[in-house]
Parts: sequence; structure tokens; C-alpha cells
Amino acid sequence: MMMDAAQDTLEMQASAQDSLKQAYLFLSFGRYQEAIDACDTAARLAPKHPLAPTLKGSFEMSVGRVGDALGTLRAVTRRHPKYPLAWLYFAEACFLDGRSAAAQRALSELDKLPLTDALLEFRDELVQVWSSVAQDVIPPPLVADIS
Repeated sequence: MMMDAAQDTLEMQASAQDSLKQAYLFLSFGRYQEAIDACDTAARLAPKHPLAPTLKGSFEMSVGRVGDALGTLRAVTRRHPKYPLAWLYFAEACFLDGRSAAAQRALSELDKLPLTDALLEFRDELVQVWSSVAQDVIPPPLVADIS
């Protein structure tokens, strides 16, 4: 019985990984809603892992659905407060939504976490870009028609 549960878990994780691969393929072909849906599938298959909903939030942001991205990424940061990629994307969504103070608070959460060199570079680039752009010149998001 224990082996069956372990095997089921491994199969679910493999299926979740396949769904994430599909999400990236859909994204590369401009099939955004299908990419978002594949992230949802992966999240259902591996509900304890933060990558799928984090990517979903980044994809939502990419198509201009910043409000949706904020909700998705806020949920990930609450459920997985030690997952730095979610904090980075959440900070970016806050900035794009005109919430500079919230973006700075999200970035300050990163100071509490161990970051890889790549994540440190990503954070530093975001901060550099944000500091050079006045909040009142950020255009509203261009929402893509992904239906």
C-alpha cells in the first residue's frame, strides 16, 4: 500500500513536469491561455510545489492581466513564503500595477532568503529599471486577447 502511494506521487510529479513543459511550449507559440491552463494542470498534480502557480502568475503578467497575476502570486507568497521566485514576480506585478511601496516590501522579503546568483542578478536588474522609471510614466498594461 505504501509503495502504491509513493508510485502515485512520482507519477503525479512526472505528469506535473510534463504539464510545465507543455506550458513553455504553448508560451513559445503565443498560445498564452493554453500555457496558463497547463500551469493550472501542473499545480493540481503537484499542489505542494510553488513553481507552477508562480509561472502562471508570470504568464498572466506577460499578457497584461496584472490584477490576475497579483492574486495568483500573492497566494503563492502566502503559501510558500520562502520561495524567492514568487516574491520577485510578485514585486514586478506590484510595480506594474503602480504599487511601488508594495513592490519594495516584496523585494525586502528577498533579503530574508538565500538567493542564487541568477536571482540576485534578476532582483538587481528589476531595482535598477524601477529606479529609472517614474511611476507616473508607466503605461497601463496592454492586455492581450488570448481567447
